Amino acid sequence: MSLPLTIGGVTFASIEVPQEIGPFGGRQVLVVHEYPGGAKDVDSLGAFPHTVTWSGLFSQAGAFARAQSLDRVRTVGLPVVLTYGPQSFIGKVADFKYNPKHQYLIPYTITFEPIADLSGVGTQPVGTQSLESQLNDQVSAIDDTVQGDDGLACPVSLVPLANALTGAVQTGLLTGNGTVAGISGVNAVAINTAATVLQTAAAPIVVGTDPTQASPAADLVSYSIAVTNIVAAPTASVRQMEMINPNLFQVAGQYLNDPTLWEQIATASGLPPDPQPIGQFLIRVPAT
Repeated sequence: MSLPLTIGGVTFASIEVPQEIGPFGGRQVLVVHEYPGGAKDVDSLGAFPHTVTWSGLFSQAGAFARAQSLDRVRTVGLPVVLTYGPQSFIGKVADFKYNPKHQYLIPYTITFEPIADLSGVGTQPVGTQSLESQLNDQVSAIDDTVQGDDGLACPVSLVPLANALTGAVQTGLLTGNGTVAGISGVNAVAINTAATVLQTAAAPIVVGTDPTQASPAADLVSYSIAVTNIVAAPTASVRQMEMINPNLFQVAGQYLNDPTLWEQIATASGLPPDPQPIGQFLIRVPAT
């Protein structure tokens, strides 16, 4: 099972999601000052995310149109949101190539230059606060932003998208007996989709020149990321271990009592869909 991948409103599905994408992480720019006698200090100028690249294949009906949509994202040059599982960035498409072999078979390569890594924005509160309280806090914060309670008017274009996200959360809780753990997979997908749509629409406003619009837009991005993190929390990893050339069939059988669940472990560990990957990996076993 592949992690969800979207960029600029274009969603990749099934085999279209690449087996390898990245690199994620980044670099810390340092300036070293050396002084007589061997003394020195090091100043940190800031953390910058790596350029993200990947190759893939558009397939099936609509492949050509979707490739053209991504090329328009490159042409326009506006910031867009890239999400891959728990990773989320605002940035621009720096390079996009596609070489049609058929209208339904279009290989492509893409280079994405992040402006900011949003993956850590809206960190969940720590302590004993329940997931339900955390989620309600984020929904309330979204509602406050829409209402302009901080004195800054919410961008009009984001209001219905923010309302759609809060509505998806409310539906998920209603059908999940009021608990985050009870939110179904279908409703979780609906919440993530609504959050992605909101983040994509907010991205160009966040990096715009009008701070009165950028501030509430950035808040909505932060709160929406926190919502998706909280909704995903019940299925977060409960075990992790360093393994060399792991056999995910055996790991799934040992910890999940079902070898056929190896794909869940691969997804949680950020690995390609291979039950016997070669190399040293941090294996994460998700909760059942």
